[in-house]
Amino acid sequence: MRWTGSPDEVLPRVIADVYRRIADPQVRQFAIGRAVDPVAAFVQLRQAVQPPPTQFQILYEGGPIDQVRTVEQALRRLFGKDPRYRPLPALRPGSRRRAYQYVYIVLWD
Repeated sequence: MRWTGSPDEVLPRVIADVYRRIADPQVRQFAIGRAVDPVAAFVQLRQAVQPPPTQFQILYEGGPIDQVRTVEQALRRLFGKDPRYRPLPALRPGSRRRAYQYVYIVLWD
């Protein structure tokens, strides 16, 4: 499910969604990221990461960059210590300066 709204309102639901997704015993690894164009991000990840991720799901669609960053950082803090968590590479130079509108999860099964 794609959540929208203020982080205070939706973060508990987004966290529950991530827990549900990674509870699947088929999930070997997962990562959390953010992007302006989620389709382009998935294509770039499939080209840049080996083995390529098998699933990509938008978790949160935000407006102001601060909201999106808050959700992404909260998820990374919470799930970053999981042994199956995999940090993502930078997808393109200068991407950190752009406004990100989506937080997503990628899964390897």
